[in-house]
Amino acid sequence: MVFVPVAILGLLFFDLSVGLTQDSIREGSALLALASLVLAAVSLLIFFCALTGAIRAFRIDLFSPLQMPILFNAKTRKVYRFIQDMPGTNFSTALVNMKYWPGVFKRWPLILVEYDWDCLEAEHAKETRVSGNVVQTLHELRFIAKESPGSGGVVDGFTVASPLMLGSETWPELWEFIRRYMEEQSLAALDNESFAPEPPKTLFQAANAVAPAGWFWAVAGGIGTAWIAWRSGIPEGSLASITWFLFAVFSGLTLVIIMFNWLAHRLAPRVELPADLLAEAGSPIERSELTIKTAAK
Repeated sequence: MVFVPVAILGLLFFDLSVGLTQDSIREGSALLALASLVLAAVSLLIFFCALTGAIRAFRIDLFSPLQMPILFNAKTRKVYRFIQDMPGTNFSTALVNMKYWPGVFKRWPLILVEYDWDCLEAEHAKETRVSGNVVQTLHELRFIAKESPGSGGVVDGFTVASPLMLGSETWPELWEFIRRYMEEQSLAALDNESFAPEPPKTLFQAANAVAPAGWFWAVAGGIGTAWIAWRSGIPEGSLASITWFLFAVFSGLTLVIIMFNWLAHRLAPRVELPADLLAEAGSPIERSELTIKTAAK
């Protein structure tokens, strides 16, 4: 959202600089005309960079696949995962990377990558962050793909789960679950809590997912600040105006985040694994099937 006003400002400065260039040419001021042309070029560059940045951010936020499944096939001892081919992903080199800006308008196809289980090595990474008086520890479970079993050459790697979802106890449990399935073909530890929650489908579900304890106050604050501004204008006095402004910003940002969360789940494409891979691996286990089996026991 920040890119949008920056693009508008760049366009306004470009229009202003073009007008200054025309006036300086009519007045015969070569130095001022040159400075206006430089300002026009910089303004146009700012507009183009901000516009493409906004388009790229909106595409990632709203049109990224809803799920990027990792398929573990214990029968063939193969692992499959999708990679989205997004040209020029490194924003830090965007000004010198000619693939970054044109890549915004190109298709971002999905590539299915196959790994041999015997060529994968599990790796646990632990990172401790300090922010003020808060200490946060992140755990990450990665798979490192080697050229051959026991080889030192690394060809690829990927993360199994988000570090925000793993802890000191859950990462070894996740690894042990995957190891048992691939090496022992065992699903003994699977229960209803092992399934990911269903993504939100309605605006109310999105609000509960984003701010379960705050969406009501965001709605109330948005209605209240709008009603106050409509009835009597922005409150006068430093304390009253600052309080009104903070309520408006908090409510507006929360409601925008909720709206984008709902739109992203509505617009995100569904990724389907190839039929031959699914037939080879067997049908996926559904929550309802597990519930029936548990009740039967």
